[in-house]
Amino acid sequence: MEVFNRDKYRFSNLPSLFEITEEANKIRGEQISLMIKELYLYKVILKDLFIIEPNPKDRNLILNIAFYIIEQPELIEYFQDKRRIPVNILSKHTKQSKIFIEKYSDYIITYAVIFSNPNYKLIQDYMKIDEIEDTENDDKKEEQNIIPLNQEQDKGVRGIVLKKMKSALFILTSMGEFKKVKSGEECIVGEEVSGTIKKGFKEYKIHIGIAIVILVAILGGFYFKYTSVDRTILINTTSQIKLHVNSFGKVVDAYSGTTKGQEMLNKVDTKNAKIDNAMKNILEYAKDNNMIPEGSILVTVTGDPIKYGTLEETSNFVHDNDIKLRINNAGNEQKLF
Repeated sequence: MEVFNRDKYRFSNLPSLFEITEEANKIRGEQISLMIKELYLYKVILKDLFIIEPNPKDRNLILNIAFYIIEQPELIEYFQDKRRIPVNILSKHTKQSKIFIEKYSDYIITYAVIFSNPNYKLIQDYMKIDEIEDTENDDKKEEQNIIPLNQEQDKGVRGIVLKKMKSALFILTSMGEFKKVKSGEECIVGEEVSGTIKKGFKEYKIHIGIAIVILVAILGGFYFKYTSVDRTILINTTSQIKLHVNSFGKVVDAYSGTTKGQEMLNKVDTKNAKIDNAMKNILEYAKDNNMIPEGSILVTVTGDPIKYGTLEETSNFVHDNDIKLRINNAGNEQKLF
């Protein structure tokens, strides 16, 4: 086999000379339809070509690998017979890693299929390829190829339509790029169109990632704040009930060291309840089940004191049922009414 030349061919940024008549567009569309069906035989699905976008330098290398397959009788025979690329052989003769060849295998196959089949003449004519004879100024030429591409991306891209979607078009540019652009005009498969690149998840993944990190941080902070105990309330019915309350005034945990007290908590829903509702329900259960001690009930608050006027429902219940209740509110004796 011939020695591989990675700089033999290059996609050109110069405008392509191709037919733009209605008849030419129709024929080109038919060729594209056949090409897509042939690619399917090689297990290449059109949408997969839009997932990985090789940079200009890699795309030119891929092009040369594809032409190397076409120009070597042994390789093109293997390629068309097995309908796959010989990764190990290509890696050996092109001096490229198997990882690179496998990563861009869909592109290599696609270029090889397009340029090896004379039935795709109108597609070939659209893709502008230069055969490089003088490589003395290679770097300069490559730079010239890259700059206009970036400028073109700012304004939009031009390409022939490969497939029409509801709100997007799959196109092939003259420089061998597969792009997804916004659909903004009536067109047919095979016709050249211009449009702005339709951004997908990949373009926004950094922003989405940052948003997720911020959201997780906010939710994590809120969860930590919500589950942090701000005060503890001991309600001394015949069984002592302990409530852990957060800074939002919600009960995050309830506990009793006695069987009767635990039975109470199993029946009285205190989880995430407001202090006022939880205390009122506990006192109501205690009254109905003879758990009110003689004398009075002592409620002890440790930590952040309860603000005056917070226990409105508890106060009304105690008043209506003539229950004596004393509150030690973080060291200060306090009456409900």
